[in-house]
Amino acid sequence: ASHVHGKQWYQRRVHGATRGPMDEAALRQALGDDTITIDTFVWNQSDVPDPQRISSIPGLAERLRRSGHRTHTQAAALRTGTRTEEMNQAAARALLAQYGSQEEFEAAIRAAEAEVLAKRNELMRQQVMIRLYESTLAHQEAAEAAEAAQ
Repeated sequence: ASHVHGKQWYQRRVHGATRGPMDEAALRQALGDDTITIDTFVWNQSDVPDPQRISSIPGLAERLRRSGHRTHTQAAALRTGTRTEEMNQAAARALLAQYGSQEEFEAAIRAAEAEVLAKRNELMRQQVMIRLYESTLAHQEAAEAAEAAQ
C-alpha cells in the first residue's frame, strides 16, 4: 500500500487517549520537539487501520525523520540530563556570585570543614564526659547498695 502524504494520522497517547487527526507536517513537528518519537504508535483510517510504531510503517519514518529523532527513553534522558546540567550551571553561577572566585569558594569549604571537625571533636568530648558521669553514677549506686546490704 502506498502512503499518501496528505493522510490524516492519529496518535495513541498515554492511557489510551487519542490525538488527531493531524497531517505529516504535524507529526514531523511533534517528532522534532520530542512530543513523539519513532516508537510512538500511530494509524490512519486507510492503509494503517491499526496502531503501529512510526518506525514500522514503510516510508513514514523516513519522511518524518529529522537528524535529531530519538526514542522516548533517549528523549527523556536528554531532557533529564539537560535539566541536571542547567541546574548544575545555575548552582555554579550562584556560588560564584556569592563567593566571587573559585579560590574564595574553596577557602569557604576549608573553613566549613574545619568548623565541622571542631564540632565533631566537641561532641566526642561531651560523649566521653557523659560516659564518665554514667560510670561514676554506676559505681556510687553499687557502693550504696553494698553499704545498705551490710
